[in-house]
Amino acid sequence: MVQDTLAELNITQERVTGGDPLSANVLDWIAGEDLQEQVITWGSMGVGLALLIGAILASGGWLAVLGLGKGAAAGIGLTGAAIGAGEAVYSFERADDLSVAADASGAGAPNALVDDPDAARFQYWMAFFNLVLAGVDVALAARALGIIGKSASGAAKTGASSGKSTGALTSKGLGRLAGESQQVTKEGLETIREHLSKPEFLDNAGKMFPQNQKMLQRLEQALTDGRPVEGADLSFYMHEITEASLMKSGMVYDEAHELALKTFDVSPFSVYAPEVIAAHPEMFNSSWMKFWESQ
Repeated sequence: MVQDTLAELNITQERVTGGDPLSANVLDWIAGEDLQEQVITWGSMGVGLALLIGAILASGGWLAVLGLGKGAAAGIGLTGAAIGAGEAVYSFERADDLSVAADASGAGAPNALVDDPDAARFQYWMAFFNLVLAGVDVALAARALGIIGKSASGAAKTGASSGKSTGALTSKGLGRLAGESQQVTKEGLETIREHLSKPEFLDNAGKMFPQNQKMLQRLEQALTDGRPVEGADLSFYMHEITEASLMKSGMVYDEAHELALKTFDVSPFSVYAPEVIAAHPEMFNSSWMKFWESQ
């Protein structure tokens, strides 16, 4: 179609050589459009491949040791999906132009704008389908990033912080709770359950995070057995009751969380038992287990 149009307008490379400015400008513009298409097509493929490799490395490499692997991988995945969506939009716009041209002239019509209108229309619907899939990819990647972000946020709000701080490994430990024990009460257990059932402490499905459920089960068992709790169970028990009380008095979470830790001078790593940490590696990085290995 392009070549036929150029021929009708008498725009040729020979005329460019002969000094015709119109032919030179038109052919330069077409060459620029072709180059842009190649850059977008091959560039998006190259970047997509690089992002895929990056996501694989992030999910299983050194970032995972820092507790950043899943978030980094999801972020890279979202970036790749967004780039793919951009390429899909560009391809759809080109296919739409061809489809319009196909509708303007049927196959075999005099001066047809496209050689095969049916193929052009098929390409349009394929591009549309690809655009829809690209949108789904972006939505899924964004949802995955949101789930990971909320999981990390929920974990941080229940003592399971990112674990990047290494000072807590050696400076505080169990603080004032070291060597202490205490009986669990029904009232204390209910206070914790109510506190951790607040929306800001739940996952996207509206459920309590599994590590908190496990710690509550440990406390319930201690209450049933009539035995006192110590170590991580005591740290979790005292921390959550104190945090709940402070938040009920009007203190925001971040302040209540830090004050609860300072009240008993405990490390933030102390509020989950090593058995719970081992059972949910997706919620904890290696610093958590290192803390208990140092005790």
